[in-house]
Amino acid sequence: MKELAQRYQCQLFLYDTDSCNLYSKRRSFIFFLEDELPAYQRIFSFSRVMSDFFQQVRGLNASYYPYGALNITLPAASQQANDVLFVGSGDLRRIFMLEHIREQVTIFGKRWERNQALMSPALKQRIVDRDIWGQDLHQAFADSKIVLNITRAQFFGAETGINLRIFEALAAGCFLLTDYCDEVAELFSIGEELETFKSSSELVEKVNYYLAHPEKRAEIARRGHEAFQQRFTWKVRVQALLDGMGATPQA
Repeated sequence: MKELAQRYQCQLFLYDTDSCNLYSKRRSFIFFLEDELPAYQRIFSFSRVMSDFFQQVRGLNASYYPYGALNITLPAASQQANDVLFVGSGDLRRIFMLEHIREQVTIFGKRWERNQALMSPALKQRIVDRDIWGQDLHQAFADSKIVLNITRAQFFGAETGINLRIFEALAAGCFLLTDYCDEVAELFSIGEELETFKSSSELVEKVNYYLAHPEKRAEIARRGHEAFQQRFTWKVRVQALLDGMGATPQA
């Protein structure tokens, strides 16, 4: 890539969307930091934690630019109603959290099978061990009262919590409940555009409260969708990237 950039006299830019997934892979993370990132003239990161790390520890030219998402029009709800929907892979942190709402949650995702020994029989019954994407995901959104987001352990350990699920749920007009981090609080008005939890006890409290108050759930979902339309469509996010580079979009 560096050779091509030199040959054609162009610059290289990176939009970092998931570097936190490398935290637990020490060698891969060090290679990413020392050998890959220096090739880029500018790095845009989904996470303020990561952009600050790139700048302060590695001296890289990095900036914080959160995700965007496509607009999502949901299909009509089917007759199957989920109280709480969680879509994602299995890990220990997620299992510990979900055990507290095992009677209310419906789970889709991979890598749950390998964690069977860590789960109660009741939680196992709530899991469909396969990924869902596209229309299947949108149907699950439409069939659910609460869309739950729980960051993976390595994200949570680094005090970041921004992932694409947040923006997908808001793009679809869903009520979103996600684990708290400062980045979420910086981007959204908590209790007005989405809801957060800081502990398993608060997760249980918020799930029970919003299942019992559908009007409040609907109002927060509406405001969250408005926030997405105003600040987080890809059109808005790409314009922010171009402004950050001092570039002019081409027609």
